[in-house]
Amino acid sequence: MVRTLPAEQIRFAVDGAEEEAVGVIAFLMNSGFTPGDAHGFPAGILLDLAGMVRLRVWEAAGLGVHLQAG
Repeated sequence: MVRTLPAEQIRFAVDGAEEEAVGVIAFLMNSGFTPGDAHGFPAGILLDLAGMVRLRVWEAAGLGVHLQAG
């Protein structure tokens, strides 16, 4: 069975992934990496980095639910 999600839910997920990718790119560039260079980061590292970037965005916005949850 194939489940179809509402278009707005898909768009929300896509927008979030795009924001996280932009955040990871900014983080790497601020760390001295240059665009276009092959660094061979495993996908798992980039996903973890995206999660860290997302948490920092939440903290900068004053959201601390993740801190309260431990």
